[in-house]
Amino acid sequence: MGDIKSAWEIAQERANRLGRLSAEEQKQQKEQECRQIAAGIAQNYFDSSETQDIATMLDKYSGEEKTLIESALFGLLTEAITFDSQSRAEKAVRAIVTLEPKAQPIVGRMIDLLTEYHQAGERIRTGVESGAKEVLHRLRISGSAIGGINIEGSPQQQQDLQRFRAPLEQQLDALKRDLHEGKF
Repeated sequence: MGDIKSAWEIAQERANRLGRLSAEEQKQQKEQECRQIAAGIAQNYFDSSETQDIATMLDKYSGEEKTLIESALFGLLTEAITFDSQSRAEKAVRAIVTLEPKAQPIVGRMIDLLTEYHQAGERIRTGVESGAKEVLHRLRISGSAIGGINIEGSPQQQQDLQRFRAPLEQQLDALKRDLHEGKF
């Protein structure tokens, strides 16, 4: 009788074999956990109104876990550098330099692109606004009636800004790739 196993024992053995993760699966699970932790740290960092030091937020982790979290966090911070939010991009840049001081030259070029884009945006906005005021003036609409013109959604401004933005985005994406690949 000892050689014959019940269906329950056979099922239990199969469940035990299936329940164990391989080394590769354990590694993937650990990386996923660290990515989630990094996403939480990034969210807290960006949501914080006070200037927190990203390194301080990582102090409670150590060893391989800290390395995995830093790597994932570095990627999230790099992706946060966009033309859409200058304050968020600046905060991400500060954190990247804190995590990897050697990245300063690439980050400096990124800041230059962001600054160039926002300055061009102001020039385009001013140009479109003055053009709109001129059209209104020709229509004999002036004075307090045109105190504030909302041109933010104007097609002309959007087209001009997109035309200027496209090549800068390509440059920014190339710099992001350099950061991801560690080409400091």
